[in-house]
Amino acid sequence: MRRVLANSCFTWFFCKLAAVYLPQVASLLLAAFCVCMAGFSFYKGWKDYRLILPIAGVAALCSSALSFMLVTQPILNLAGSEHAVSVVAHQVRTSFEDGSVQGKFKVLSMDGQPLSSGRQFYVTISSFPESEPGEIFETTLRFQPLETGPYKMAYMSQNVFVQAEVVDTARWVGQSRDWTYSFMRLRQELAAKCRRYLPSEEGGVLAAMALGEDSHLSKEVEEAYRKVGISHLLVVSGQHLTLLCGLMIGTQPFMSQNRKIRAIFALLAVAFLVALNGFEPSITRAGIAALFTYLGVFFMLPVDSITSVAVASMVLSLTGSHAVANLGLQLSLAATMAVILSEMATERWTSYMVKMDQPLVYYLAKIGTVLLVPVLCAIFTLPIQLMANLSVSSVSIFANLMVMPFISGIVVLGLLVAVLAWVPWLEGLVRFLALIAGVLIQTMNHVVEWLETWPVSQLVLHREFTTWIVVAALGLAWFCVRVDQKKQMFWGIPVAVVGAVIVHLSMMQNLVYLTLVGSPNNPCAILWEHGQTLVVLQGSQDNLQAVEQELAFRGLEDTPQVWVDLRRNPTELSLPGQTVWQLESFAERQAQEHTLGEACVIYATHTRDTNLVLIDIKGYRIGMLAGTGMFGSALELDLAITGSNQPERVEAAAIASCKPYDWHENLSDEVEFYYFSKRQRLHILPYHSVELWGD
Repeated sequence: MRRVLANSCFTWFFCKLAAVYLPQVASLLLAAFCVCMAGFSFYKGWKDYRLILPIAGVAALCSSALSFMLVTQPILNLAGSEHAVSVVAHQVRTSFEDGSVQGKFKVLSMDGQPLSSGRQFYVTISSFPESEPGEIFETTLRFQPLETGPYKMAYMSQNVFVQAEVVDTARWVGQSRDWTYSFMRLRQELAAKCRRYLPSEEGGVLAAMALGEDSHLSKEVEEAYRKVGISHLLVVSGQHLTLLCGLMIGTQPFMSQNRKIRAIFALLAVAFLVALNGFEPSITRAGIAALFTYLGVFFMLPVDSITSVAVASMVLSLTGSHAVANLGLQLSLAATMAVILSEMATERWTSYMVKMDQPLVYYLAKIGTVLLVPVLCAIFTLPIQLMANLSVSSVSIFANLMVMPFISGIVVLGLLVAVLAWVPWLEGLVRFLALIAGVLIQTMNHVVEWLETWPVSQLVLHREFTTWIVVAALGLAWFCVRVDQKKQMFWGIPVAVVGAVIVHLSMMQNLVYLTLVGSPNNPCAILWEHGQTLVVLQGSQDNLQAVEQELAFRGLEDTPQVWVDLRRNPTELSLPGQTVWQLESFAERQAQEHTLGEACVIYATHTRDTNLVLIDIKGYRIGMLAGTGMFGSALELDLAITGSNQPERVEAAAIASCKPYDWHENLSDEVEFYYFSKRQRLHILPYHSVELWGD
C-alpha cells in the first residue's frame, strides 16, 4: 500500500471520530476488533499496513479515552458547583442584554489557586459584563452542564465542556499578556483599517475575506452567502494561504530563484496568518500542510499533499478529546481532499488529451477540469453538511465558479489596504485600492443576490437517504476504478444518482416545515408547506415582531397566511394575515377547520379554560395550547409545542421547545425533545421522518 503514513493518520483520525460519535460500547467493540486484527497480523508475520493500521486505530481510541478521563471528565464534574475564579475573555460578542457580552472564557484560577496551563479550561457564559478579548476578571461562577441540543457537540469540539452563570459582581483585574490576545487585537485593528474607506456592507465583507474578522459583517450578507453556498469565503482558510504563499514563492517553487529565501518568507507568512486567526482548526490544518510543503521546497525534497493533509488532521486531533468533531475542520479536510484528487485527475486527463491531438476535445477537457474542483468539493462536503443538519445550496457549484474571478483580487487588495494604511503618506493609494476592492465586492454581492433569487437556491434533502446515495456513488466510483471499468463509471454513477433523486423528490412531495420564534417561555410557531403559511401567535408585540422578521427571512411574507391568535385575554395587536382567527372570540367549543397546502389540516377551538390549535399532517398530530385545563380525556399528540409551563392532560410522543425546562426531566424517557435555536426548523415528512435542521 502506498502512503502508509497517510493511511495511518487517516485511520487515527476516523477512529477518533468513532470514539466521539459512537456509543461507548461500539467504541469498545471497535477497539477489540483493531486489537484482534493487530494480533492476527503479528501472528502471521505481516509487517505492512495490515499491522500498522490496526495499531494506529487502537492508539487513537486509547488516546481518546485517556484524554477524556484525564482532561474532560474533571471539567464535567464541576457541574452543579460554585467557585471563585479569575477568567479571561477569549471570544465574545454582544449579548441579548444591554451592556453585556456572551461567549467563550478561559478559567485561569479557582478558589484562589492558579491553574497550570494544562489545567486551564474554557466555559461558555451567556451574560457577562461588557469586555474585550484578553481582559481578566475575578468573579464567582456557578457551573452547569451544557444544554442538550444541536450546538452541544460544537462547543465540545472547541474544548468547552460546561457552561457557567455569573453569581457575583465581576471585577476587572487587568489585561492578559498572552500573545494570542495581542494577535486578536492586531487583527481587529487591521480589520478596522480595511473597513475605514468603504461603506459598512462592503467593508464588512472585505475584512471577513481578507482577515477573517466578521464582527461587522451584516446578517443579510452572511445569510445570502450561506444560501448560495459560498460562506466559506468569509473565513480565512487554506485558499488564502495558497494565494498568499503563491504570490511569495510562485507556482513552481522548486524551479524559482532564491527558493530558500522565498520558502522562509512563505513559512513566516503562514505562521503569522494562522496566529492572526487564533489557530482556528480549518486554517491551522492548512498551515500544518503548508509547513510540510515549504519545508520540502527549502530542502529540495518531494512533498506528498495527501500525506501532509493526513498528518495535519492527526496533529489537530490531539488538541482535545472532541477536537475531531469540529465542523470547520471536517469540511476543510473534505474540501482539501476533493481539491487534491481533482488536481490528480486533471493532470492525468490533460496528458491524455494532449496525446489525442484534437484541439476541440482538448478545450472541452479544459472546461471540464474547471468544473471538477467545485463539483468534487460539493460531493465530498455534502455528507458532512447532511449529518450536521446544515442547509444545502443547489447553486453552490455555479456560485463558486461565478465568484472565482473576484476572490484573489479582493483578498490581495484587502491585505494591501490593511498593511499600507499604517503609513499615513500612502493614504491616497490606500483609498484607491479600497475603492477597487469595494467595486469588486459590490459586483460579487450582485451576483450572490441574483443567485439567491433562483427558486432552487436551497435544497431540502432527507439526511439518511442522501448520505447513503453519496456514499454509494463514491463506493461505485471506487469499485469501477479498482476493476478498471472507468468508462462504465462515467455513465453508471449519473444514472444511479438521477434515479435516486427522482425517488427522493417523490418522497419529499408533502414535506412540511416548522420553526419556533419569539420568547422561549411563550414561543410562536410558524408552519409552511407549498407556499402557504400558518402562524400561531402567543405573547406580546415583541413576539409579533419576531414572527414578521422570521417570515421575511424565510421569504414567506407574501405567501397566503393563516394567523391563529392563541392568547388568553389578548391585548390589541394588528395581525397581517389574510385569514385571522381570534380564538377568544369563538363561541365555546366552536371549532374551525382549514386546509393548508396538500398535507396539513388545521383545527382550532376554544373552551372556558383553554385555547387549542391542532395540526394534522397526514396523521401526524401537532398540538399547541394556552390555558390551564383541557377536555375530559387526555389529549394524545405526536408533537406538543410548549414553553415554560407544562401543558396539563397532554400525552405527547415528542416535545418542541426553545430550551430545556425542569419539567422536561419528569417526563418519560421515551419522550423525544426538539430544542429550537435561532434559525432552526423541523422537517416533517409524513410516514417517513421528523428531523431538526439548522440554518
